[in-house]
Amino acid sequence: MDQLLPSKSAPARQLLQAILDATSIMDPGLQQAWTEHVTFLKGDLAGQRGSTAEAMARDLGVHLNGRQPTAQLVMAVESFVVFVANLGALCAVDPEGCRRVESLAQLPDGEFTAHLDAIASGTIFADHGIAYPPHALDFGWWPSMFEGDHLEYARAFLRSLDVLTLHDFLETHKDCFGRLYLAIAPKALLHPTGEHYTPFWLAEELVAASRWTANQRMIDPFGGSGVMLLAALEHAHRAGVDRLTTLQQLSMIELNPATAAIAKANLIKSISDDLDPADGPIDLPVLCADTLEFALTRCSHHQQDMWRDRCRGEADFVSSDQGMPDPVDVILTNPPWVGWEYISRPYREHLEPLWAHYSLFESTGREAAFLKEDLSTLALAVAFDLFLTDGGRASVVLRYASMTSNAASGGLRRLHLKPSDRPLELRKVAIFDELRVFEHAVTKTAVWHLTKGTPTSFPVPVEQWELDGENSKLSGGSTLAEVEERICRHELALRRVDASDPKSRWTIGDPDCLRASKKLEGDNPYRARTGVFTGGANAVYYLEPLDASTDRPGVSWFRNRTERARRKAPQTCTMLEEALVYEIIRGRDVGRWHLRGHEHLLCPHTKETRMRAIPPQTMADTYPLAKSYLEEMRSVLDKRRGFSGWEKAAREEAFYAILRIGDYTFEPYKVAWRYMADDFIVSVIPPTEEGRPRLPNDKVMYIGCADEAEAYYLCGVLSSDPVRWKVLSSSTSTQISASVIEPLGIPPYDASHPDHEKMADACRTGHYFAQSGEIQKTKEALEAVNAQAARLFGLDEAAMAAFADACAPATY
Repeated sequence: MDQLLPSKSAPARQLLQAILDATSIMDPGLQQAWTEHVTFLKGDLAGQRGSTAEAMARDLGVHLNGRQPTAQLVMAVESFVVFVANLGALCAVDPEGCRRVESLAQLPDGEFTAHLDAIASGTIFADHGIAYPPHALDFGWWPSMFEGDHLEYARAFLRSLDVLTLHDFLETHKDCFGRLYLAIAPKALLHPTGEHYTPFWLAEELVAASRWTANQRMIDPFGGSGVMLLAALEHAHRAGVDRLTTLQQLSMIELNPATAAIAKANLIKSISDDLDPADGPIDLPVLCADTLEFALTRCSHHQQDMWRDRCRGEADFVSSDQGMPDPVDVILTNPPWVGWEYISRPYREHLEPLWAHYSLFESTGREAAFLKEDLSTLALAVAFDLFLTDGGRASVVLRYASMTSNAASGGLRRLHLKPSDRPLELRKVAIFDELRVFEHAVTKTAVWHLTKGTPTSFPVPVEQWELDGENSKLSGGSTLAEVEERICRHELALRRVDASDPKSRWTIGDPDCLRASKKLEGDNPYRARTGVFTGGANAVYYLEPLDASTDRPGVSWFRNRTERARRKAPQTCTMLEEALVYEIIRGRDVGRWHLRGHEHLLCPHTKETRMRAIPPQTMADTYPLAKSYLEEMRSVLDKRRGFSGWEKAAREEAFYAILRIGDYTFEPYKVAWRYMADDFIVSVIPPTEEGRPRLPNDKVMYIGCADEAEAYYLCGVLSSDPVRWKVLSSSTSTQISASVIEPLGIPPYDASHPDHEKMADACRTGHYFAQSGEIQKTKEALEAVNAQAARLFGLDEAAMAAFADACAPATY
């Protein structure tokens, strides 16, 4: 594929540059349509993804020269990829196609330009029995603008593609054109629309597991490069069904005109051996449309936008008021995975009515500020509602976190469609534990298999896939048969953490543990918090004490820590009042039952002021050195963006306010765990030798305690095997939030209860040995903690053994 990539091939790079140059002289109306398309779907890439057109152009090896650099770069990249994909599809349908590509470069300018136009626009496929309507955005706009050097660049590119290169490219992968797009397009362009294409082996698994047969209607409402249809065609062909017959049962919808064109090229390649122009034109079942727009129309919230208006009636873009596909027997799809904060702002506002229509996004105010909702939740609700018949089946790819997140996907986990009042039966789940499904993304992945119209009965069986070896990465070109030779499967189960809450996150794990863990369920009086957050100004608030005398009691020299901060601040050495400087514990400092280090933090808050900072006049009177230092840093502090709407009042009162502060922040003891971790690592954070509280930072979750014994009791309960298993089985693999303790039936600490005292003593002893590095004695302390946990929750020996087997050995 290297000869097709601008980043690796000079001829490919020169052709891409020539197309990019042509964007400056193209028809203004078409240029405007492209610009609206890019802005609407991808938003402000610099603001939302921290990327610029200049940086993306450098990665591609091209240079910009237009007034709309991002839009023009997208035009050039997508036009280039569609041209190459159509070139490859032409080679597949024409017996002499690969050789004919070589000969194109020898044609006179006029004929050469006409052939380039026919390939780029797709009209050339009409000669091969394929009905190919114009694209929603004209990808054949550029050949007519080529002359001189630009024409020579196009000829040079075609000359660089020898027959063997083209043949190998077509044979490397069923979804070779989708892989080409992912290899060329800058990642910042793909992320806002969630373009992480499903590997072919996983599409094959969905086809097989959904029990789809070639006489059933199937749709992919978020089709991407068409891989689900390609897998279905392959599946039916192996069963002896003609591909052209199967094609009539398949359909897909794709929002991006470029990927819709790539899907067409993939399908043409797939059916090329069965084509016969004498049989009449073959329709490609690819609709260029916005699946979510169909739902907006259905719920009477359709909002006009200029890009769609420009496309209607001129191309194959299907508007929301015409052409909605009928419900089908089977849905196979991988919906767009885009976090709420990364959806382009225009598109997010456009879709806002749908979240309410399907009752998916009901939080407001302070609670909404912490939501991590994902576009895939809305996408699947629309797909199940509009395109699946009652009794129909769906197999869908989605984030593992959709099952375990406390801040997102609750409306999907409800397994009940609103407002249509149709239940969904979750028949089975597959999880790909530590297995990297996508080549260009590390997100942990799951597959749900559902039936519409029947309620779900818990527990639900879960199939865990693991690679039988150390390498967790699979080639996107692998087939299902090749993958199955490398994996082993384990039978697990899942159920709701809170059986009374339909939106509850799920616990996933060993069936024996799942049954025993019911005894851990209940309420508790403890509330976990997120540690102190500077709002994005660590370089101001994180400090290094200096060994220098001030000759002033209660005042010391400090230097602000700027080396690892994202937002830079001028480094300075300054005297500050020691009363406002605290030891701060970061996530990396929290070990199991011991601390590994600390930093220092300037905290202009007190236990009494809580989330409000010390008032400016009080700061000036009592802490003038700190007030002066913060004034010097005001230009940095005023640029902070980490304040939600409900927090801005505190910042308006004092520009130096920081976040996640309460009276609990200043409790002497904290029971803390790492937020970003693949294990539940818990420790008590005690006060300093001087009795001052240590403050956790925002990568630490914690429960504040005034009493030492209560802190060690609670830490012991959370460190026990049953609770550790329960927390990990209902969390994502890398984020263990404050909410994980909410459904645990932890008895409140009672100093008069002997079992509570024994738990506190065992955990305190474990901390002593862990801190001193005596691992064997630390393990013995954990055994004592587990014995007390068994008594506390009424767990028998078999249950404790199941939890111990399911948990990896604790490391210190």
